[in-house]
Amino acid sequence: MYTDVKQLRYGHLMIMTDQDHDGSHIKGLIMNYFHTFYPSLMKLSGFLIEFITPVIKVSHICLLSASF
Repeated sequence: MYTDVKQLRYGHLMIMTDQDHDGSHIKGLIMNYFHTFYPSLMKLSGFLIEFITPVIKVSHICLLSASF
């Protein structure tokens, strides 16, 4: 049972997925896995970190606009 992130080798888990339906499902599956098999890790503050990738949209006039 883990009580502190200093007991871990790396300390954090960062989930980096796309911001679409598949990415959100993958995040949910990863969170469910850790909640089921390592519930003490999910109780640690700051263990699970989410990297929010920007959604890039390209228009016909070749203008880039990033939306988050």
